[in-house]
Amino acid sequence: MPRVVLGVGRGQLARDHVHLRLGLADRDARLQPADQAQRVEASHLRLRLARAMPEDEQVPSRHAAAMMPLFDYLGRCTLPTDRMLLTGNLMPEAFVLAHRGFAGGHPAYFSGYYSGQDDQFRAVERMRHESVPVVVVSEDFEHFRATMPIVAAFVEENYVKGADIEVERNPPLAVYFPRFAAGTPDPATGWPCLHPNVSRR
Repeated sequence: MPRVVLGVGRGQLARDHVHLRLGLADRDARLQPADQAQRVEASHLRLRLARAMPEDEQVPSRHAAAMMPLFDYLGRCTLPTDRMLLTGNLMPEAFVLAHRGFAGGHPAYFSGYYSGQDDQFRAVERMRHESVPVVVVSEDFEHFRATMPIVAAFVEENYVKGADIEVERNPPLAVYFPRFAAGTPDPATGWPCLHPNVSRR
């Protein structure tokens, strides 16, 4: 059987190599703007995720937007191991943005949500062994007292109202601080600063 030898001249190989390089360069030129845009977007996303607090459209609710000064205060004046007591509306985003845990084992206290007498006693007993420098009441206190009397009595015994936070198209939030807090006033809010200059995280 005759042997067939396939061969390509050096000139043809050189021309093919040049065409390949030109083709790749043309492809890179077409992809470069898209790649650059993706790199810029990724850089912006990294910066946004690195921030301790969201901004503008990232804020998840009206309540969270109104509570931003409170979250900043918690970062300046409380410890990361401290907890926050929230009554009324269920607002889990508040604990995420505050970088603080919820007090007494529950993210909120209101009628129908672990509001039985045993549940309330258990929550109060937990809070007596926790550091809870802030209480946020997002409902009328009389209603809170009527629906959660044991937890409300704990708040009245140990805390005093220090501020109201206005919320767009919603009732204001009442902020309570420990009755015998021995901290210096926070320069930004005037609220008691129990642990000045602590880190948020």
